[in-house]
Amino acid sequence: MTTRALRALTLLMALTSASAAAAQADVKTQLLAFGFDGPTAVRPLPGHPDTYVVSEQGGLLRLVQDGLLLPTPYLDLSAETSVSALTGMSNIIFHPDYETNGYIYAVYSITNDTVVLRRFERSAADPLQADPATQVDIVGPISVPAGFHSGSGMAWASEGTLWVTIGDQRDVPGVQCEAQLGTSLLGKLLRINDDGSIPANNPFVGDPTVLDEVVAWGLRQPWRIDLDPATEDMYIVDVGESNWEEINLRPAGSPGGENYGWRVLEGPDCTGGGQCAGISCPPAGYVAPLLQYHHGPGAVCITGGIISRDPKLPSLNGHFVYSDFLGTLNTLRWDGAVVAETLDLTSEVAPGAGLRLDSLVEVARDIDGSLLLVDHAFGVPGAGEIYRLVPDVPTFSEVTAGLPGDATPTLDAHGTLGGKTWLVFDAELGPSAPTCFWVASTGLLNAPFKGGILGPTPDLILPVAVNAGSSHVEVMWPAGVPSGAEIFIQAWIADGGAPKGFAASPTLRGTTP
Repeated sequence: MTTRALRALTLLMALTSASAAAAQADVKTQLLAFGFDGPTAVRPLPGHPDTYVVSEQGGLLRLVQDGLLLPTPYLDLSAETSVSALTGMSNIIFHPDYETNGYIYAVYSITNDTVVLRRFERSAADPLQADPATQVDIVGPISVPAGFHSGSGMAWASEGTLWVTIGDQRDVPGVQCEAQLGTSLLGKLLRINDDGSIPANNPFVGDPTVLDEVVAWGLRQPWRIDLDPATEDMYIVDVGESNWEEINLRPAGSPGGENYGWRVLEGPDCTGGGQCAGISCPPAGYVAPLLQYHHGPGAVCITGGIISRDPKLPSLNGHFVYSDFLGTLNTLRWDGAVVAETLDLTSEVAPGAGLRLDSLVEVARDIDGSLLLVDHAFGVPGAGEIYRLVPDVPTFSEVTAGLPGDATPTLDAHGTLGGKTWLVFDAELGPSAPTCFWVASTGLLNAPFKGGILGPTPDLILPVAVNAGSSHVEVMWPAGVPSGAEIFIQAWIADGGAPKGFAASPTLRGTTP
């Protein structure tokens, strides 16, 4: 008799809640790595699965493989990194063609009042290390008189240019208004080639009042930027001073010249101008923040943001997920005209088990699109952690035995809220596809059936038309199933090797989120 191998059945469930508070993304954090001294950024190492480079404020770029922090760093710049509360190694990014050219870029302080963007190359002797002797200055060194607000946002455009943000260097006599001056790099959004040269099509090339690399200005401490992979809209998180944190937008295709307001404006408030006396409030070319939030509990310093395009988190698709240093995590979704939706994920992503997010400094993107969180663990050496956002799925356990046959089915069930009520049924089959159906309900029957045990009450019986190889079905889940309800699921297949012609998986019991 031909063996009919049903290798896997996967059930993905999503239940919609009516209340705004419960209609969250249903995500949770999964610890990826720990043991860092003041981590500031995490990047997947191209060409090396499950391998990450994590920058530490002190100048080490650490390696993580399969969740383990390796003793040998990817790059050691600690001897030339100047560290204080707001200086040190700020950010890193790999070149899009890293697997070919081996380029990595780093923004860091080389003295208390100088910041630089440098490029390094992969070591010829070890693919898991960069060679410090290959350093090339790409931007700077830039004098930062106060030793603050280096900026350090970096993102690659699809056409290969590099976007870079530089901060205003705080309130120092003589530089308070640099963010409004086109002839200064301070407080600016820059666009450069990968070798630091200026693209010929930059908007102000040849304009004596604006530096060639400058595209936009009026920024205070633009810590991170992100380009939406789907649209190339740019999101800029700008750390405020006394009252407001900002998320600024530069739509794809913009000709440039955006003025985001600082030092004349902080959020919606005119600042009085300081040494910007004579510049109107709002200034010429002003673009208001896409979103601004006032300082308060859990809100003091915006530290990162990434557009989510993770297929495993469909309810976050198109959301800009942003963090605050105090450990909060929120989202916004811009529909092209207005902010159409916001979510507070803080309680959902609290790690538990004695862990907590207390000083988030970055949201990053993994190669597969999943989002990573960097917890700096300010002031606690060795306590820095990296987390991944994953679907918050109910845990299922077996409550009845399966019925064996030639191809006893196995059932793996998990779930997440996804904005609508739906089920997905997937089957991978051998060369001879059996008749297949599954039963799901909120009640346990536990009754004899076909020589085995029918676990769920037969509230929902779904015949599945299958073909050799695989099967995929989407159906609506019955309305009215509340959060916290028990659900029971079982799969059955026609199987001539079973006592009465059918084989069954164990019944799985789970709880809806």
